[in-house]
This record gives sequence, C-alpha cells and structure tokens, in this order.
Amino acid sequence: MLYRQNATVLTTPLPGGEVALLDTVTQNYYTLNETGGVVWNAFAEPASIDAAATELVTLYDVDPATANSAAQTVLADLVRDGLLKQLPPDADAP
Repeated sequence: MLYRQNATVLTTPLPGGEVALLDTVTQNYYTLNETGGVVWNAFAEPASIDAAATELVTLYDVDPATANSAAQTVLADLVRDGLLKQLPPDADAP
C-alpha cells in the first residue's frame, strides 16, 4: 500500500529536524518532531510504510521492528488528520 503527502499541506523545516505542517483546507497547524519529519518526508513521493521505516533504520541505527512501529504510529496520525493520502491499490504496481 502506498501513501503520499496531501497536496493541500504546506511544509516548513524547523531547526533541529522538526517540521511544521499547515493544512490549507482546515487551517490546522502541526509540528512533527525529528522522527515524524523523517516519516513525513518519506512520503513526498508515493511510498510504502516499509520505505519510511527503512529511512528511520538508516538514519538512527534502530532495529527494523522499532522503526516500523514508529513509522506506523506517525503514519496513522497523518492519515487520520488527512495530511497523508492512501493511494488506490492499483498504484502499488511499478
């Protein structure tokens, strides 16, 4: 399953690796910590949760299970708030 950043969300990098997000539709403002920012940035283009978790493993030298759990948590929050969009199943094909 692939996800992508919602085009209605503006992104601004902050000091320390944090990321500020503004949903231009709802006018809600979000701040992601460094880990959340890595997950968010992984979905700048269509990507799977595995791609985001791999990025966490690479950057933070954590085990894959820990990275996957962290990525799943951030992904669920971002999808729930409409910041990430789940792409249709046929988008999984390369």
